[in-house]
Amino acid sequence: MLLAEPLPQRMRAWQIKGTGFDHFGAGGAPDEIPFPDFGEDDVVARVDAVGVCYSDAKLVRAGAGHARLRGRDLAAQPVTPGHEVTLTVVAVGERRRGQVRLGGRYILQPDVYYRGRTLAVGYQLAGALAEYVVLGNEVLDGDEGCYLVPLPDEVGAVEGALIEPWTCVVAAYQIAARTHLRSGGMLRIHGFADQPRLDLAGVRFGAVPDRLGVPLPPAEPDAPPPREVEAGGLDGANRAAVEAWCARLGIPLACRDEPLPRGADDVVIAGTPPGDRWMARLFADLPRHAVVSIHAAGGERRRLACDIGRIHYQGIRVVGRGDGSVAQAYAGAAREGLAPGGRAWFVGGGGPMGQMHVLLALSQPQPPKTVLVTDLSARRLAALGERVAALGLPVPDLLQVGGEGGSLEQKLSGLAADGFDDIVLLAPSAAAAEQAAPWLRAGGYLNVFAGVAEGSMARFPLHLIAGGGVRVAGTTGSPLAVTEQTLARVADGTLHTASVLGALADLDHGGAAVQAVAAGRITGKVVVLPFARGLGFSALDELAAERPEWRRALGGGCRWTAAAEELCRAASGY
Repeated sequence: MLLAEPLPQRMRAWQIKGTGFDHFGAGGAPDEIPFPDFGEDDVVARVDAVGVCYSDAKLVRAGAGHARLRGRDLAAQPVTPGHEVTLTVVAVGERRRGQVRLGGRYILQPDVYYRGRTLAVGYQLAGALAEYVVLGNEVLDGDEGCYLVPLPDEVGAVEGALIEPWTCVVAAYQIAARTHLRSGGMLRIHGFADQPRLDLAGVRFGAVPDRLGVPLPPAEPDAPPPREVEAGGLDGANRAAVEAWCARLGIPLACRDEPLPRGADDVVIAGTPPGDRWMARLFADLPRHAVVSIHAAGGERRRLACDIGRIHYQGIRVVGRGDGSVAQAYAGAAREGLAPGGRAWFVGGGGPMGQMHVLLALSQPQPPKTVLVTDLSARRLAALGERVAALGLPVPDLLQVGGEGGSLEQKLSGLAADGFDDIVLLAPSAAAAEQAAPWLRAGGYLNVFAGVAEGSMARFPLHLIAGGGVRVAGTTGSPLAVTEQTLARVADGTLHTASVLGALADLDHGGAAVQAVAAGRITGKVVVLPFARGLGFSALDELAAERPEWRRALGGGCRWTAAAEELCRAASGY
């Protein structure tokens, strides 16, 4: 084992040992634990900076009830959260020579896939709200390669720790639409009353990855069709059309009288489903990357229930078409980024992640013409306005919502009487999704960025999806390639990750920082410096007001500078 510095026998880390903040840490302080075991296949890294994510707070609150920790005995196997991190490698195993540089600085892509399994850092794998972290085969020999990404010297530790959340935002506008049926998959067609004539001409086939976070491949000219088709509830004309299509392609077809809500890789719905319960059962049975295509002649009063939790976490997509053309429903809703020169609404966009979305939108070469940000907190909206102005960007329309009667409807009508091209859901609320969705215009895109529990059903106007070509999609995390892309923008100075920094903390106050994020008390991102001494937990404006050296380094306010990074290094002693 190559060592850059002596390693202690014990270290400090914030560990989750049950459900809720009473089981986080040791009585308001970090746990002192034996230094983790490591060997010649491993790398040991010092944690220079770690960002606090709202998902860390959700993990503490849920404990073993969290989807990624189900079945884990946290009392016996505690979890250390923290996945937004800058590291310095302080020990390298003999078998890692040449792969990882001793003394090198790195950021970490936490969405680790190892031998086909997802093993996220800060969840199944030990996270970085600690002094050190040991990285093994899962991170170093992942399915996409090594999940450690070298950090250029010109990028500071705090800036580096904020690359991961920015990467998630960048990735949210690279959600590739699957424009083909899954080759060798299962196709189910469900028919109901008032079903239009289905048209399967021109449908293409192709591969679909087994996991999230990797690009969707295009259709393949010689790809085989689905392995099987099951149809239920079709009228005579549609049944005959499906039978002829399957016979021409040599696909086994099973026809049923009743359209049972059974999931498949591809689901085509002709007509209006009978109700929310049917749709809930359908979504519960869908695999990752499934596509639901809706074809119905529905009025504005009809609603379609969709599980926005599964859309977000499982990569499920909902598309539609009014004329029954399945191929056009898939191909017609393929836009990934915000509509250039269009209208965009960021629902719940005043929080730290929302601020990143808005800043990214405003800095595009062809930004939306109209940008609306709504939030429950006037304080958050004011902070966003200040950050936007400090960067010299046009200040968007900022609107506090909640309890003001019809003022939201009036404001929306004034800004986008014929609807929005893009609505980005940043509030983890099915009710917020339902309120916003009717304001999508034809061909619009509802991007479900907020993570809500699977099983959270939101009811959307049927006519928008089935007749208006609206697309509903979402994403979680980010692939390694987007991490590298985002880092390149930070290194060349076109993306300033610390523009959303709101507060700093030392490790002793790591638990307080997570609780503050959970309560929404900080208007920007929080970064913990595990080796800083005497820093406490302070918002940047408090640091500037109370400590002259920080006031000078921050330019008198909250502007992150190289001098501020140097103060962090000095406080941490490295």
